Amino acid sequence: MLLYGEGNKITKPGALEEYKAAMLGGKGQATRFLYFGDLDWEGIRLFFRTREANPSLELKPFAALYSLMLELAAKHAERQELPKSPDQRGVTGSLSEFLAALELAQGDNPLSTSTSTSTSMSTSMSMSLAGGFLKDLLAEGKYIPQEIINYQVAADLLK
Repeated sequence: MLLYGEGNKITKPGALEEYKAAMLGGKGQATRFLYFGDLDWEGIRLFFRTREANPSLELKPFAALYSLMLELAAKHAERQELPKSPDQRGVTGSLSEFLAALELAQGDNPLSTSTSTSTSMSTSMSMSLAGGFLKDLLAEGKYIPQEIINYQVAADLLK
């Protein structure tokens, strides 16, 4: 597993394929890339553009981190308003396909990944509600910044 970012840089055709060849030593090694970014329309579109630009790689959204983002955002929304998305162009993406990739649409628990985490979604936000919460958030033009998960939380999740 590998996390790679830098916004639009990874949407350049072959960018992750080049990164894999240069940093991970060639084409023979099977590597799964896990995408993680802001949860707004632009973040969702970035995932799909990156996947399309690197067709020979396995690229999936990092479901455990996205689930945690949704949980933390739901708790945050109870206390105060979530921020408006910096992307206000009104361009949407394939939310149902993104949710399916996260396994939220089927109600599966995406936290049971090979990261060997014991974290689970709290009862305050069941997996069946997560997709609806995100859909409503996007419809309101809001977003969940990836920074809602601080470094220590992410590091603990990846152990």
